[in-house]
Amino acid sequence: MHEDINITRVQATEESAQRISNFLENNFWPEHSLDGITSPNINREKGENHIRYYLKNGAVFNSYHKGKIVGTVAVGPYDLWWSDQPALGDGWFYVLPEYRGKFNGNMPLGAKLVQYAVSYANEMGLPLLMGVFNAESASKLDSFFGENGFIKVGGIFMKGKFMKEAPNVSE
Repeated sequence: MHEDINITRVQATEESAQRISNFLENNFWPEHSLDGITSPNINREKGENHIRYYLKNGAVFNSYHKGKIVGTVAVGPYDLWWSDQPALGDGWFYVLPEYRGKFNGNMPLGAKLVQYAVSYANEMGLPLLMGVFNAESASKLDSFFGENGFIKVGGIFMKGKFMKEAPNVSE
């Protein structure tokens, strides 16, 4: 048990954005692949803008152990392109492997972070959608989210491989 793990809502500062960016780049990205083999290349500026967006427009909760980030979740406005109904979606959700299954009080750390995200959604009076973008852990996370009161409403399917250099599709 890690009773000395604390979870706090992160303030929207440039230092916070940089710290979360470093944490996710060094831990989340190497562990996640969409095709079971590789992760797409990192665009650090785009990633940092994504983090700033959630810090400014939503809520970010980090878990810390001895001053080090060991888990994080972000929730913010989610665009249901076909509906005017507002919703929240996750920007990211990640717990270091060595802290998965570790308890914070009487609850596993990942579940506790999700509880913070759900509490925020409840305060806002909005539904919360959370996605899984990791081929290796999809079935395990299906169970995790089911155990935490979520229902599965679809999936993401991928065909093809990521390119080393993305083409300019804005032309």
